[in-house]
Amino acid sequence: MGLFRGGKKDKKTQAAERTMAECIRMVEGFFRQVGLDPKNQRLPDQNVVGWWIVRGSALIYVTLYEGERIATLRMVSPILYLPDERIVALYRRCLELNSELLNCALGVFGDRIAVVSERPIVGLDPEELKGTLDYLSAVADDLDDKLADEFNARLYGGRRIVGQ
Repeated sequence: MGLFRGGKKDKKTQAAERTMAECIRMVEGFFRQVGLDPKNQRLPDQNVVGWWIVRGSALIYVTLYEGERIATLRMVSPILYLPDERIVALYRRCLELNSELLNCALGVFGDRIAVVSERPIVGLDPEELKGTLDYLSAVADDLDDKLADEFNARLYGGRRIVGQ
């Protein structure tokens, strides 16, 4: 890319922008296929390319990030707040569960436990997008109540949709 704005973009930059635009169309196409208007599912933050969806008890944020070297698709489903007690035991249980999960993991974001999946957008196809979302939402839907009961943790209040 040139030194000044509006400079000529190299082929790699052009390809990355094209891939990002294709991925946006793919995600929006998925929302249409499941009967949702992607415009209504957009995250309100103008600095993020993202959407939200509820599957079962799971609220899932689907976001696209364009880094310097790679663009990624990230899905995050917050499931519960950290409890006041037994945090180390909860962390251990999350690590044990991570060894059993496919293409996603449990992580801590601030005061929340979430199920997360992230991959480069290059090569992503609609079937993988749907499969990843289906699996992540099934994991979140399955683990939220179990972990909340086991560790006396409060379920994530995010079942209330963003922006409402």
